[in-house]
Amino acid sequence: MNSFTRDYRSLLTEEYEPPCVSIYFPTHRSSPEKLQDPIRFRNLIRQAEKDLQEKYPDANANKILAPFRELLEDDGFWNTTLDGVGLLGSAGKVEVYPLKTEVGEEVLVADRFYTRPLMSIFEPAGNYHVLGLELHRIKLFEGDRHTVREIDLGPDAPKTIEAALGDQLTQTYQSISSNARGTASTFHASGARMDEVDIDAIKYFRIVDRWIFENYSRPSGTPLILAALPEHHSDFRDISKNPLLEPEGIMADCSSLSPEEMIAKASEIVNHHRTALEEDAIKQYGFAYGRGNASEDIAEIARAVAEGRVATLLLESGRRVGGTIDEATGAVEYSDEPMAPDVLGQLGELVVRTSGDVLILPADRMPVSTGVAGTFRY
Repeated sequence: MNSFTRDYRSLLTEEYEPPCVSIYFPTHRSSPEKLQDPIRFRNLIRQAEKDLQEKYPDANANKILAPFRELLEDDGFWNTTLDGVGLLGSAGKVEVYPLKTEVGEEVLVADRFYTRPLMSIFEPAGNYHVLGLELHRIKLFEGDRHTVREIDLGPDAPKTIEAALGDQLTQTYQSISSNARGTASTFHASGARMDEVDIDAIKYFRIVDRWIFENYSRPSGTPLILAALPEHHSDFRDISKNPLLEPEGIMADCSSLSPEEMIAKASEIVNHHRTALEEDAIKQYGFAYGRGNASEDIAEIARAVAEGRVATLLLESGRRVGGTIDEATGAVEYSDEPMAPDVLGQLGELVVRTSGDVLILPADRMPVSTGVAGTFRY
């Protein structure tokens, strides 16, 4: 099962074996409404099976839908649902995307995944990771403005310095550690003995930094907040190569914080980061517009997207424009039909697919009235 911070870009660039099944539906965080979610999901699976038989009669529908059906009996999945979920499956595998915004019930069977509802991950929900760092062990949390939970890092994670360094761990550290169980964050040593312990800690911090980046920060693009005692902040930041590590951190051992305290401290840091990011994007749009290198016109932006020229796209949260875009030419065909696809959502997908950046802003933060603003590369 994927985290809600799963890399959205890979869905638009990777190749998947058709037919691809996309299922979205609203879920609930508490009972009694939560009890109806599996029943609704079962009905959507039946719809997907019907569509597979009609559109892809030669496909093995049972194999494709088997992992969807397995989730019906997965108590762990149903106990951790949020406000919505997206499930994308092909060739007997399924990717699960818990969502913190409500989605409608949708089933689509096609040659490609339907990913537009996942655009909600670009909403300013305040998502973050918190790395709880001690001298001899780590914990990782994920959260937003409302919730935070510890991530199960799995057996291959460098959860402790002993597991990470193994035979490379100095005898000095082993001796100090064995005499200071439960207080490993505050070793007392001097001279050469302390130097050896410092070397072990720096080695460990490098391993942790690389592992967190490869397995969480890079795939998700989520801000990483360091929670540690003050003396560990400078050491870790000196060696960190993670561009998503926030310059501000939590100056406390994470084990000393309640969930409410961690949410409050982390949200303040992330909100500051998000505001700065939005202000910079809006400012850059203004500069580019003055040079004729940006636009608020949907048709012009669509043509630029087709040419791979859009560097940053600003979208208004909740705004929809019915219609479709010809991906080859950028031509826009508008539609007044209630169930028509969303042009703005398609623009966002195309920009992500061409390695551009997308920000979704509330209406009062948008620099334009059309619901979309594009800054061009050239």
